[in-house]
Amino acid sequence: MVRTLFLRDHQVDNESLRFTVNSYGKPSLAAYPDYHYNLSHSGDYVLCAVDSRPSGIDVEEIKPIDLTIADRFFSGAENRQIREIPKDRRIGYFYQLWTAKESYIKFRGNGLSMPLNSFSIRIDDDHIELSEQDGCLVQEPDCYFKAFEISPQYKATLCSESPNHPGTIEWMDCLDLFKKFVEVSGGNYATR
Repeated sequence: MVRTLFLRDHQVDNESLRFTVNSYGKPSLAAYPDYHYNLSHSGDYVLCAVDSRPSGIDVEEIKPIDLTIADRFFSGAENRQIREIPKDRRIGYFYQLWTAKESYIKFRGNGLSMPLNSFSIRIDDDHIELSEQDGCLVQEPDCYFKAFEISPQYKATLCSESPNHPGTIEWMDCLDLFKKFVEVSGGNYATR
């Protein structure tokens, strides 16, 4: 997916693309430090965020879950938010919060070395923001969130440095993705 999107927008040879990872395992294209991407998959969907600045994306299929898991991974403020939500909306809210937290960790590029409960996300209606980090209120955010509606059974959130998020997701099924890859790679399937 990343190769296809990159090759679609840049005139380079597929064989020249090399991937590397940071010390926490976040992948990037070695020769293109200004090309940032992040992938997430769950159930029937794979999402990829691409930007000229760091970004993180997460998608989760909504499944029944024991909400006491939030006690282990969420901050006190987030746990209070979950308890205040009407019971019939708690699971959806939990997953929206989870995707926001995961997208933030992926945006930072620190992997799970950053505990999920070391920061707080606040969700008001359709607005998502980082509210606390290391016990301090966040006055001026250095990241912005956008929730995407992809299906009633899924939650997805993007986190990036830019407040100008796309309004919609570009959809491509697996066969279209493969056809596009063949087209942009010139039929050269060599990958590293």
